[in-house]
Amino acid sequence: MSGRQLPIILALGTTQTLAWASSYYLPAILADPIARDLGVSSNSRATSASPRTGYLPPSQRRWSSQHY
Repeated sequence: MSGRQLPIILALGTTQTLAWASSYYLPAILADPIARDLGVSSNSRATSASPRTGYLPPSQRRWSSQHY
């Protein structure tokens, strides 16, 4: 690795880390204000965040929660 490559690698690594952290933590930080503005309960908000049950109707979510 040459001396010219090190600043580029550091800059790319830093921006990738910041991008990952913001995409990972930002929904958790913004979840309460979004739920409040949309008028949904925190329970339905948490359920919709689950990939397994997020797109199911409530009756199927209950069944899935009881059986898995």
